[in-house]
Amino acid sequence: QLLQGKTMASRRGAAFGLGALCKANGLQFVINGRFLEDIVLPNLDSTNKDTNSRQGALFAVEMMARYLPSGLFDPILPAILPSLLLCFAEGGKADIREAAMDATQAIMATGLSMHAVKMILPTLFAPLDNSSSQWRSRVAALEWLGQMAGTKGRRALAQYLPQIVPRLTAGLSDAHANVQRAAREALLQ
Repeated sequence: QLLQGKTMASRRGAAFGLGALCKANGLQFVINGRFLEDIVLPNLDSTNKDTNSRQGALFAVEMMARYLPSGLFDPILPAILPSLLLCFAEGGKADIREAAMDATQAIMATGLSMHAVKMILPTLFAPLDNSSSQWRSRVAALEWLGQMAGTKGRRALAQYLPQIVPRLTAGLSDAHANVQRAAREALLQ
């Protein structure tokens, strides 16, 4: 049901079931069941044109972030983040973008450790350092940085400000208005 459910409610309900399994069994459930490698990541891939399975995979990411004990989601994040950013940047698929936003908010609510911040910053910097990247990818990276500043991960982010602030200010002069807006909002966080 998680990936093939006909309705959003059935996919979301299956994701809540997954969340309960994560809460009961911890990270071992995700690792031993090869859930991440076999189910989540292949369905988050941007070449997957099945909107239902991509949305279901995003719901799974959200529930893992919500229900895995604090800090246990950190090792998973570097594997998921590139696909999550691409889902954020999805053109014409509001359901995918909304599910990616919900997953991001769940991740941010857990509070990222200093190690997690260190692991994901290169992935967030990649679209910002490449002006030929999709504008939506740049917006997604800026929104992530802004959300990180407004959460429990703020302390972990502080030591990386000398690397982050120049990228945010560069976004203010981007050619695309949405990138400029995202940079401005991230700076205000």
